[in-house]
Amino acid sequence: MHAAHATLALAESGNFLHAPDIYMDKIAVGPGLPDGVVNLDDSVAHNLRNLVSSLRRRFKKEATILGQFSVAEENVLRALFEKDEMSPSELCTRLALSSQFMSQVLNHLEEMDYITRRPSKEDKRKTLVSFSKNGRKKIEDTRRQREEWLASVIAKQYSAQQKEVIKEAAALLKILADL
Repeated sequence: MHAAHATLALAESGNFLHAPDIYMDKIAVGPGLPDGVVNLDDSVAHNLRNLVSSLRRRFKKEATILGQFSVAEENVLRALFEKDEMSPSELCTRLALSSQFMSQVLNHLEEMDYITRRPSKEDKRKTLVSFSKNGRKKIEDTRRQREEWLASVIAKQYSAQQKEVIKEAAALLKILADL
């Protein structure tokens, strides 16, 4: 039988003893731990990346539609969700993809009825890419599905006080995402 001991100590900043005999330098480390577990030996950036990656994988599991797209296709759909209409060259620049590869990605998304292409009103030589009605609806449904899953997990797993901490952390992380 394995034994474990956990100690949690909280104090205002500057009010904690600094004696080496009471300092704990590791938490959630050791063999057999799943990916994405927070490790105090790692940097904040490393832990955040692990947690975001874990959540992303979980979101993909919860949204049945996402498994059918390549990474490039997901990125194109995300870009179009943020900006309603873009030219293929804008998408190439934004996503650092070649025009030949972008053409293949757009062809596949168009075949699946997620996007439409039309000539630009200002310059008939240019093509603009946007969601088809069906494509936008599918993506919105998928986002709603993932948000409902996350809301139900948060409601079941966390106390009101913990939800406030999550809300505060989300506000701080939004600043990072908006940089």
